[in-house]
Amino acid sequence: MTYGNFQTGHFDAALDRLENAKTVNERDPFIGEGEHVLLLLSLEPFMHKQHGPSVRASFEVLESSPGPTGAPVHLFGTRVTKLWFLTKPSKFETQTNDSDRFTDFVRQMAGAASGSNVAAMCRALIRDRVADQLLRGMVIRARGVNKSKNAAKPWVEVYWTTVQQTPDQ
Repeated sequence: MTYGNFQTGHFDAALDRLENAKTVNERDPFIGEGEHVLLLLSLEPFMHKQHGPSVRASFEVLESSPGPTGAPVHLFGTRVTKLWFLTKPSKFETQTNDSDRFTDFVRQMAGAASGSNVAAMCRALIRDRVADQLLRGMVIRARGVNKSKNAAKPWVEVYWTTVQQTPDQ
């Protein structure tokens, strides 16, 4: 039997390959250059194949500064992501690494003073109380700065600023 230009056997062979189809994962873009106001949707630990223990934050964009074309870098309501590779060392010992940056993010989200026990907050967020998503719904300001010397391969580093919020907000 034929279907259009296909012989039944050819079509069945193609359908059999679908049994081994890979799961398609939605990938949100990384936070771009510029000033942004973001709403935290989730904070999830995961094991990266190359970098080991890592954390992924997903955000919804509330505001975004204009990019080179004059349009916002990220449209209102879109989702963006940020990754931290917790055990990846910095290139030079004097530079900050992703674990330093993640700690700063948690400190800024919590509005905590630099002397507070942020390590305990980090443990709760990505080990002890992950399912509770303790920071979900909080708003934070993000400033993306391109640190790459290669224009063809931008690398945006994100700096965080606390947004004062009450529990009701």
